[in-house]
Amino acid sequence: MRDVESIRGWLSAPAADTGIHLAGDDGGWDFVPYVALADQVLRITRLLTDRGIGAGDAVGVLMPTSHLCLAAMFAVPAAGATLTPIAPPLFHDPEQYLRHLGGVLDGAQARVVITTSALAGLVTAAGGRAQLVLDEVPAAEPLHDLGEPGPDVLLQMTSGSTGRPRGARISWRNLAVNLDAIDAACHLTPADATASWLPLYHDMGLIGAVFQTVTRQRGLYLMRPDQFVRDPARWLRAAADTRHTVAPPFGLAYTARRLTPADIEGIDLSRLRTIVIGAEPINPDHLRAFTELTARQGFSPTAFLPSYGLAEATLIATAHPMGDPLQVVGIDKAALRHGRPVTFVPGAATGVVSVGVPMPGHQVRIDGAAADGVLGEIVVSGDSVFGGYRGDPDGATRLAGGALHTGDAGFLLDGRLYVLGRMGTSLKVNGRTVFAEDLDVAAKVMAVAVNEGNRPGVALFIEQPCTTPLSELRTALVAHVGEDTPLWFIGVPRGGLARTSSGKPRRAHMWEQWSSGRLVGAELLSVPGSGLLDTVRALFAEARRLAVIPEDATVHFEGSLAEGFGNDGSDIDLLLLVPGAGAEAVMPTVLFIGGHRVEIRTQSHAQVRSRLRRVREAVDRGSSAVSEDTLNRVQRFLRGTVLRIGPGYGELRDIVSYPELTGLLARWWQRRADQCLRQSAALALLGQEPEAVSWAREGLTQTMKAFLAAHGEGYVEVKWLPLQMDRLHRSGVATELLEEYRRLDSAPTVAGVLALATRLGAPALTLDPRNVTLKRVPGVTTWPIRSTTHVVRGKSDLFVLSPECAESWRQVVFEQTLAQTRAEAAHLRLFARHGLIALAWRGAGIIKPVAAMCDPVRPLTPPPSLARPVLTIEGAPSDGAIARSPLPAKAFAEAASALILANMVVENAREDFDGSVKDGQWQVSTLCGRRIATMAVRILASAWGVTPLPGDQVLLHDLDTLVPEHPELAGRARRLAGLTIDDHDEALRVHADLDRFVADVQTVTGGRMFPSSFASREQWQETLRYGYQWLRMGGYLDAYVELDEARDLLSTGGAQPSVRGQA
Repeated sequence: MRDVESIRGWLSAPAADTGIHLAGDDGGWDFVPYVALADQVLRITRLLTDRGIGAGDAVGVLMPTSHLCLAAMFAVPAAGATLTPIAPPLFHDPEQYLRHLGGVLDGAQARVVITTSALAGLVTAAGGRAQLVLDEVPAAEPLHDLGEPGPDVLLQMTSGSTGRPRGARISWRNLAVNLDAIDAACHLTPADATASWLPLYHDMGLIGAVFQTVTRQRGLYLMRPDQFVRDPARWLRAAADTRHTVAPPFGLAYTARRLTPADIEGIDLSRLRTIVIGAEPINPDHLRAFTELTARQGFSPTAFLPSYGLAEATLIATAHPMGDPLQVVGIDKAALRHGRPVTFVPGAATGVVSVGVPMPGHQVRIDGAAADGVLGEIVVSGDSVFGGYRGDPDGATRLAGGALHTGDAGFLLDGRLYVLGRMGTSLKVNGRTVFAEDLDVAAKVMAVAVNEGNRPGVALFIEQPCTTPLSELRTALVAHVGEDTPLWFIGVPRGGLARTSSGKPRRAHMWEQWSSGRLVGAELLSVPGSGLLDTVRALFAEARRLAVIPEDATVHFEGSLAEGFGNDGSDIDLLLLVPGAGAEAVMPTVLFIGGHRVEIRTQSHAQVRSRLRRVREAVDRGSSAVSEDTLNRVQRFLRGTVLRIGPGYGELRDIVSYPELTGLLARWWQRRADQCLRQSAALALLGQEPEAVSWAREGLTQTMKAFLAAHGEGYVEVKWLPLQMDRLHRSGVATELLEEYRRLDSAPTVAGVLALATRLGAPALTLDPRNVTLKRVPGVTTWPIRSTTHVVRGKSDLFVLSPECAESWRQVVFEQTLAQTRAEAAHLRLFARHGLIALAWRGAGIIKPVAAMCDPVRPLTPPPSLARPVLTIEGAPSDGAIARSPLPAKAFAEAASALILANMVVENAREDFDGSVKDGQWQVSTLCGRRIATMAVRILASAWGVTPLPGDQVLLHDLDTLVPEHPELAGRARRLAGLTIDDHDEALRVHADLDRFVADVQTVTGGRMFPSSFASREQWQETLRYGYQWLRMGGYLDAYVELDEARDLLSTGGAQPSVRGQA
């Protein structure tokens, strides 16, 4: 318990004469003695214990710097719980801060968060943890019986300079030992005080300033970081009074840059005994600049106390011995190589400052180094080393065998440590190690080592506006990494260079945010390779003048040029992604700028999200049921080059990854390819070699697309297939297969294609007729009318088969294989092509080939037959193996019904005409004669496909147009429709004219065989058989039936209702 007592023992005997001076915004200091602070701590402790908070519970504190915040922080260990300080929002992007806060709360597994009413909403939005909201000191009774301590006093959420937030578990022992080490390194006494502007949620500010002073009840002058930024001289005045302070190197550099000697005149800095410097690699230029500013005020560089530490070592691991002169060695950075001795160059401009010797009871070594001066990973051991992580364990820093492998690179020389930078932020260039810290070639830039792809590169993030030309920044970087190193230049808004709470550059985080689409407001300024991006950016700038570009839109450069394909004739494709759920038009705005065609499409986040989710669902189901359009648009989105990032873009990028998409594409392409290959094999078995070869080539193309997608080449459009293959060939993958594909594509054979496709990943197919089965197609029905065979497809299209084709049709037995069927192979191909039968591959279902960039193959629907008449009483005439009626199937059946009915009415009228002539009923004869003529016209019009039939008067007057092939019949029809009979001789003449006219009409309409319906029982039965065959087809097609008698005939199956002996 001695370690516990050393940290919270002050609460039992708080001092009244010392305490914390908190900087006010009016320039003064608000003093709270420790006795008052202890009372506040114990009141908050009461609230925590009343909520059941105790040993093992993590408690977050999210509050701005204040006495109340300090009280809350010390109340957590007083309750025995584990303190997790959380940075409040300052200049963060709201979305990014919420994600960070959610990551901290999840990683810490915080049970409760102490916060203020102003910040409580953020906690709710980030994960909804339980909250203790404090805006003032609570009125609860102080709790003097402190909680039983758990194993850990602190959960230090690592700064995240290279990774996601995770909590370093700091035990009471770790903290007690490290506080003693700080006292020893700085020669601190009870009478000393400290000045700090560092944030309370970072290890250097929390432990090096707050815990180090409060647990010893020393005086503390505490400023907020924003107060330091506004007035760094105020910090110097406080440091001169306290004689001890802490600061990161960039704080010294900022002070030297911001202040002039006149600003600090009157401050006696000779009294400043120690400035502990740490949190990042120390640039000797920063120390030099600070010394030049403060020397006139008596500052001595012997006050500099360079140190090295990290959250996983509680805080401090090494420190410069007080009173010793600073140790700076010159090295040849161009020759740095891990595991090799550092080359020392006396007087070199690139000096490295020593961060001193290990703290008592601690050890520091270089992993794998057997001698001084060898570059490698720094390893720390001792009682300050943490007990492991809570949250995400992945990262460069790790615990192994009780030793802390820091992920930092450095070397030892004469027992002193020299730190060069993070191993995770360095890159290898021609065998040498280059640290990102050395690539910050100008003010307000941040270099990031990009160790992705085949060659390491550098991304330089540049705060805008930047006064240094891009060309100068490029030249400066090339001087460090050479001309062959890929370079990215990315502009970020003011304040957009992310730093940790201690001011360290969050280099890996910047690249991760950019890569994931979350660096809102960032713009791509230049990329490795050609100057195409410069052209695109210039065109976009002009496009903004000519078209409406929403300010919150993410701007994507996509398509073949963005993919690395294309040519001088290719379009510049830009996609604007606008937040919201609007239904933006897919049609692009097309601009012609500087000889380029620029297409700008706008899509809302909701539209893009919908496509991405369809792909996500397919990936999760292991399905490939996604449309080609969706896959194409998603591929272009995921592979596009983002020119400017707008809000909400990163969430879209999270829905599905590019490897997931290419995996789906590989399955999707292969599924289609398999169908094409089976179609090729089936056609080859049917003797259709030319078409079989065509489908074989198509199947091989799609198999290659599947093969490419499986290797990360996901571009969907087929026209750039050769360039995709070239790119894969250059990577050295499957070069033999790629070459064989090129040879076979120029002169394909079905057998050769099937063999190569199998090697590329397609299933093995053999040219065996037993593999192909005949299958029924739903909606295809057969309708024989007399000797003519009609086939109706889907109740819409009607086909008539030639006699030879009809014979093969009768031989089709579904479920038979090609080896079993007696149908002619040529006719089977026609049946399949017209969608009258389907071909299935054994074990794989119906063959449904789809050509690349096309919709699924639909049945052949040839132009309508030109044969006239369109139909006869015997059926439709055939002018080929399979002819398509010019009438839709339903209209065909209705025309046929009208044709049969008109023929029957003609026969009935002829019988009535004969009877009236015999009895001398001349007016009746006149009307019957006219009816015979008009019914014959109906026969003619119906046979020519006129349906529904208009009035007889319309038919008579328009017959020349409706039946243009027979103008003579039209003239005779009009004459006979107006006939008059007055006597027997006239009746005989008209009778002869009518007989000739009807005979001529029946000749041209194929109706000479129509029975004389009312002449005998046999003729009537034959008439009913004609009618029933046609009516069955009409009933199936829901065709209009004119007479109730016809409906009755259909319902009785063609039998007369009251005749004996008929079923």
